[in-house]
Amino acid sequence: MLNRMNRTRNLVAMIAAGATFLNACGGGGASSAPAPPVLKSIVITPNSVTSGVGVSQQLTATGTYSDATTRILTDAANWVSSTPTVATVSPTTGLATGVAVGTTNISATIGAVTASASLSIVTHTWVVTGNMRSARAGHTATLLLDGTALVAGGYAVYPKSLVSAELFNPATGAWNATDSMMTGRWGHTATLLPNGTVLVAGGTDINGNTLASSELYNPATGAWTTTGSMTTPRSGNSATLLLDGTVLVAGGTGPNGSTVPSPEIYNPTTGVWTATSSMTYGLLSGQTATLMPDGTVLVAGGTVVSSFGTSPVVVASSSNYDPTAGMWTATANMAIAQENQTATLLLDGTVLIAGGGVPCGIGDLEICSQSSAEIYDPSTASWTMTGSMTTQRLDQTGTLLADGNVLIAGGLVTDGITGSALGSTELYNPAVSAWTDTGSMTTPRFGATATLLAVGSVLVAGGNIDESLDSTQSTEIYYP
Repeated sequence: MLNRMNRTRNLVAMIAAGATFLNACGGGGASSAPAPPVLKSIVITPNSVTSGVGVSQQLTATGTYSDATTRILTDAANWVSSTPTVATVSPTTGLATGVAVGTTNISATIGAVTASASLSIVTHTWVVTGNMRSARAGHTATLLLDGTALVAGGYAVYPKSLVSAELFNPATGAWNATDSMMTGRWGHTATLLPNGTVLVAGGTDINGNTLASSELYNPATGAWTTTGSMTTPRSGNSATLLLDGTVLVAGGTGPNGSTVPSPEIYNPTTGVWTATSSMTYGLLSGQTATLMPDGTVLVAGGTVVSSFGTSPVVVASSSNYDPTAGMWTATANMAIAQENQTATLLLDGTVLIAGGGVPCGIGDLEICSQSSAEIYDPSTASWTMTGSMTTQRLDQTGTLLADGNVLIAGGLVTDGITGSALGSTELYNPAVSAWTDTGSMTTPRFGATATLLAVGSVLVAGGNIDESLDSTQSTEIYYP
């Protein structure tokens, strides 16, 4: 009997202990687990967007929950455009695409929670986007394979070069820092190589020294590494990616102030620069170099300085470089001797030269802006005048648009004594050989960069805003 009572007591104790254990672990009785957080609101970013016809804009939905946490819910939301004839939106990804001029509301909904954003579609319009992290001019801008744009170097205060670089994200309109270059420089070149890296070469450093060094930017790591140095230091030169993946550098100013007549070739496989045959004339900054459909390179205009202390001479000369033979051949002269013009390869294989600086005739160094334009025809190796721009300008940007028209933006108008930055822009229509105004940028500028983005819009960044070479960090996008 005693043993039975002891066994009973032990059993009761075990049951009690088990109940205590279950309660401690949350087991037994009603569950005490907290209720999952509930979605309270959604915010769409960007919330008010201006975009272009045929241009896509990624929208992002961010949800806020009852426990104050936030979560990206873009792919979980149901997206709807109130006016699909103005802009459509992918119902599962939030990617909106402009269809026609107008305004629509884009909504994102999850359950009973919804949010909306306004989307305006425009054409032939400039829209301010995010400022660069640094004001800069004399920089380079390169469209990377992932659709972002890399801006590198330049100067914020002339002539102190910048070492910094930054990236523009078209999806967000924001600039983000990336690694700085190994060497600060302005007046350099930047070339996207076939493997997606960017070659930066030459330029002028913070101490005013002309550079022979070059370096590579790797978008996958955001890092810069040194590569081979050019055989000749130069600044204000041109750089052209050839069809075989090598890079031709031509012209520029050397350490003694004279122009550099010896071009050279960079081989990405070996990282080595090799001199190639000399041009018939050296070129100061201000020449243009255009890769032609047959793989040759057309170099036109610019300024010759034969030796230190001699007066510069603006030239009308042009020549072709044949990579196969490694030789230069003089071609017909342009009608007008000029520097700091733009050169744009048109869809028919001809080249449009527009604007630029011409000697004013009031001294050896004075340069005046001009409005003329001419066309180079490679089939006849000849130049023909075409319609003049509506405004005189030099050091402007020129961009071939998807429809075959050419966008000219900004520049400097000067009579050789005084001058001012331009905000005006215009379009060249090759079909009628005529120019038309296409609105003005918010910030007048010259010496800026223009980058044709993957969606067909044009990003203009930085540049000088006056003749004292003050620079700006503002950027704008043109929607064709």
